Amino acid sequence: MKMSTDARKVINKLIELTGSEEVATVHNVLVAETLCYSFYAKTIMGHMSRFYNPDSKGDPTDMMFYVKPIRSINKGRRNKEIWASVLVEEEAGKYQLVGDYVSTDYNNEALKQVREIMDTYSEDEIRSAIKISGEADVYSVPFLYRVLESERAERIRIAERRERQRKAQEESRRGIYAGQGVKRTPIDVANLAMSWEETINTMKLEKLLKENDREHSNDI
Repeated sequence: MKMSTDARKVINKLIELTGSEEVATVHNVLVAETLCYSFYAKTIMGHMSRFYNPDSKGDPTDMMFYVKPIRSINKGRRNKEIWASVLVEEEAGKYQLVGDYVSTDYNNEALKQVREIMDTYSEDEIRSAIKISGEADVYSVPFLYRVLESERAERIRIAERRERQRKAQEESRRGIYAGQGVKRTPIDVANLAMSWEETINTMKLEKLLKENDREHSNDI
């Protein structure tokens, strides 16, 4: 699995301290990445050497062992922002997808994109973008990042178009079934009244004619 070049240095340091390559787990690599996001690798490795103690009550083979003491020191910071070590299974899964996809270790600028990918996109979205990137035969974090942005922008455009169509259809239905009788002008209302009055007068006239016809028929 690929990772940032600084995280690679930190994990190699952990392997050196513990004497075991088994510590190079996805969990430890991801914690190393969160530390490298804020601190330089040299600073992290120096504190690891300082705090490592196989007889400690904690577990020095777990990178989480070093997080609190390292973050309590303000020296050797790359930036003030902290990438919280929220190591739920989903986050580790997304990180491993990216690490298995890229062909080489990446720099700190790409690490920032990795963080944004993990914070912004679902595992399914990442899988889809990896498939597209693989079809293009490109295996880098910046390219994957651009594909994810493009795919999400397209989904947003489609959703907005469908919403506009839905609203247009809804307004059309309201116009057919409800709006026609409500939006008449005063002139329309007056014309309707006159038309109705004419209809009533016509009906009265027809009634009178029928009555006259019956009277003539009786006289005969």
